[in-house]
Amino acid sequence: MSGTEHGMLLDDASPLTAAMALHPGDHLDVSGLAEPKVSAHLAVVLRERLSGEVSAVRALLAVEAVCGALLASEEDRAVRWLTGPAARPVNEVDLLLEGCLVEVDGQIADSATIAAVRLAETLVRAARTGELPSGAVLLTGALTEPVSVRAGMRVAGHFSTLGSLTVAVR
Repeated sequence: MSGTEHGMLLDDASPLTAAMALHPGDHLDVSGLAEPKVSAHLAVVLRERLSGEVSAVRALLAVEAVCGALLASEEDRAVRWLTGPAARPVNEVDLLLEGCLVEVDGQIADSATIAAVRLAETLVRAARTGELPSGAVLLTGALTEPVSVRAGMRVAGHFSTLGSLTVAVR
């Protein structure tokens, strides 16, 4: 990753820059986007660098914390991202049963468990293809199907133990 990157999307190694990050209370500006979509992800922060051949156990031990996240995209390109308020040590999160529910304007749009992303396998595969530096924010592949959004909508991601995050779309 270059110095301008803050993290990456693990399923395709797309960079996540600090300029793309949304913060609590920020709005998701979709003006200029033809078909914006939002999906729920698991965000991972590494305590130590991963690179090359690593075991699944080593990959999980390198994780400092996990939290819920929302990713806004257009045409399979990451546009903006928001991480949830509750970062927890990976050993305090059930990597099979942690649930996720995405709502749009208060209506359930999709749900999933984080088992769908196979965190250890995802980290092992990503480490083989390049360096994952300590402190980087890594978003797993989507837990939920991307949901189309437009100005005026409100999107929320609710996680069983990782809290909730909400963003208003403008």
